Amino acid sequence: MEKRLRIFMIIFAVSLLVFVISYYGYYMYIGFMWVLNDRMLMLLVSDGLFILFLPLAIALLLRLRSAWWLTMILFTQLFVAKIIAIFANLFLVFSGTIAEPLQWSGYVLELIFIFVYLLIIIVFAMPSIRDFYTMTLTPKQWVWRVFAGAMLLYILHFLITMGTVYFVNPQAP
Repeated sequence: MEKRLRIFMIIFAVSLLVFVISYYGYYMYIGFMWVLNDRMLMLLVSDGLFILFLPLAIALLLRLRSAWWLTMILFTQLFVAKIIAIFANLFLVFSGTIAEPLQWSGYVLELIFIFVYLLIIIVFAMPSIRDFYTMTLTPKQWVWRVFAGAMLLYILHFLITMGTVYFVNPQAP
């Protein structure tokens, strides 16, 4: 069982590495070829949490206990942020604040992301994975710590994004 978990963690870590290198490599290529403009900078900042996949993948490969915590906090934050974004977007569409028509294909894609994030959270919450990373806390003890860390990360990311919006466009409210 331990060997299977080790292989799963290596595959998961390598997948994260490939994703983050491809994602940011692509945007750096576009930035260098066509100049890193304000919209590109905002996209990189708003998706800045993905850069945390890099230390996460390294920690997973080294089998550090912090890898478990970072995985749980990061994917809980991504899960909560995606749910908040969906409800905020639905509110804006139904209140008439934005004139875009409701496109269900976009929501289906968002629901797939939510499902993937939730699946990762559930897998890492399993006792075998917690034992693999020598987590001795009970679920009652670690759930609140993970959620508090995710909310702290969400607030920090939100403030950095808003600061960047102000820096890029000082006339924005």
